[in-house]
Amino acid sequence: MSYRYFAFLDLLGYRDLIKNDLNNGTEDLRTKLLSAFNSISDINESDVSIKAISDSIFLTLNNETLGFSYFANVLKKLQISFIKNGLLLRGGVAYNKHFENGKVTYSPALVEAYQVESQTAFFPRIVIHSAVIEKLKNEGLLSSIIKDRILVQHRNTFQIHFIDDTNWTDLKEQLSIISSN
Repeated sequence: MSYRYFAFLDLLGYRDLIKNDLNNGTEDLRTKLLSAFNSISDINESDVSIKAISDSIFLTLNNETLGFSYFANVLKKLQISFIKNGLLLRGGVAYNKHFENGKVTYSPALVEAYQVESQTAFFPRIVIHSAVIEKLKNEGLLSSIIKDRILVQHRNTFQIHFIDDTNWTDLKEQLSIISSN
């Protein structure tokens, strides 16, 4: 068992999206999910493992040398891709012990990431657990990560900064479409 960055993401509205597919005889959600995950097809899964089960998405940074910024950028890319496919994610990121062998997952990191998602995120965003922030502070990295606009702080909460000058207009338009449905 080793310490890992771990993200728990929740696909919002999953049950309704499945119900719509069943009622309409379509597989629109499956198509959107495949397209959304295609945005990170260039990620080496030995570096970042990615699993999606129902409305839950789990990402683990396995290659610690890549660092938090790399992991956060993978999450940003995924969040933007989901929005572009008409889907919303809410999530949490933790840093704690994690063990997984294909059949068994034992992960305090998963529990903490889930707690952040369910108790703090509230709306579509990916919130960072306080232990991650403390780790980044101790490593002297937090200031540069904020300066590089990887994270943004709102009150006492840090989250992945996925909106920037290059994507603001497109995301605003896409979020407007999602909210009207």
